[in-house]
Amino acid sequence: ETAAAPTADMPLFYSKPAVLTLERHAKAGIKPSTKLNFAADTNSIPLTVMEFIEAAKHYPIVFTQGDVVAPVAIVGLEQKNYFLESNGQWRKDVYVPAYVNKYPFIFLEMPDSNQLTLCVDEAAANFVESAHDDKTERFYDNGKPSEFTQKALAFCGAYQEQHAITRRFCDVLREA
Repeated sequence: ETAAAPTADMPLFYSKPAVLTLERHAKAGIKPSTKLNFAADTNSIPLTVMEFIEAAKHYPIVFTQGDVVAPVAIVGLEQKNYFLESNGQWRKDVYVPAYVNKYPFIFLEMPDSNQLTLCVDEAAANFVESAHDDKTERFYDNGKPSEFTQKALAFCGAYQEQHAITRRFCDVLREA
C-alpha cells in the first residue's frame, strides 16, 4: 500500500508529495529553515486575490492564458527568481507569496475522490524521515497530529479557501 499522491502534473515546487499519515510519518518532521531554495528556478509564483495589494508593491501581477486563468507574481525572467538571495533567503522587506510559505505542505485531490487531503513534499530539503532531535518539528506527537501539523493544516485550509475565491474571480474575469 502506498500513500504517495498522484505524480502527473506536479504543482510548482513539489516533486514527491505524499499524503500525511500516522502510518507513514509517525517519526517524520520538518527541520526549521529560512532557506527557500526550492523557489529558485521559477519566474512566476501563483497568487490569490487577497494577496494582490501586498504583492503589487513588489511584483508585476499577470494572468495566465488558457482554459484556467490564474494570477501570478512575476519574480524573474526565464527560470530564475530574482527575489531569492544567494543564501537561500527571500530579499528582506519584500512580500513572500503564500504559495511559497505553505511549502512543503499542499492539499491535493486524491484519485477516485473529490476530497482534498493534506500532503507533504518528501523531497523537501528540510524533510526528515526519522526525527531524533528537539529542533525538528514532528508531524505527530503521541499518535496525534502535532501543533505544527495542525497549524500547517489551518494555513493550507485558509490558502485553499482563498484559492477557491481566486478561481471564481478569474472565471468572472475571463467571461468579461
